Amino acid sequence: MRLPAIFFASTAVTAQFSSLDSTNKAADGAEIEETEFEGDLEFDEATDLQFDLILAEMSVRGRGRGGSNTQQRINKQKKKKGKQLLRLLKYAEPERNSRDWLEYGCYCFLNIKEDILTPGIGKPIDPLDSACHALQECLKCINIDHEESKRCHPYNGYKFTSAPGDEYNDMVCRDAENSCQRSTCECDREFIKLRVSEKYF
Repeated sequence: MRLPAIFFASTAVTAQFSSLDSTNKAADGAEIEETEFEGDLEFDEATDLQFDLILAEMSVRGRGRGGSNTQQRINKQKKKKGKQLLRLLKYAEPERNSRDWLEYGCYCFLNIKEDILTPGIGKPIDPLDSACHALQECLKCINIDHEESKRCHPYNGYKFTSAPGDEYNDMVCRDAENSCQRSTCECDREFIKLRVSEKYF
């Protein structure tokens, strides 16, 4: 049963994610392991539906592109990444409308449905926009830092727990240190901290 609260977090429970059997191979030859993002964040049905509607609206521009089954699976993972970041941001700032975070400045989620890493152009307009730019760069570096792993990709899931009550509603990354999943989580974690520390809008 869903709780009526905007979110539910328990630091006593270590979040788990499940790896699916299938893997995908991207155009550049790097395999993408299809994994689920799971943590101890629990939203009510209306909030989760809002995330889905936002992503659906932003997918209109991409209609008609189709693609192979491999590409469709890659796109599915990209959508999961977009939704996960929306969930983390909503958890950190529950009073904020989720749409406020989309298409802001030069780098903040310009195409979250199709690819969260869609590059921006120009100089960031403020510290918040700089945080979005830093997130893009951090995620791009994951493939370089973990070049030996064919399954390392910034869209993969990871384990985390939340830590409500501290200054930034911090998240705690639970995967092994120096792992691909840990690196991905740390990128998202740093972005959330920078985002919450900048009270724009």
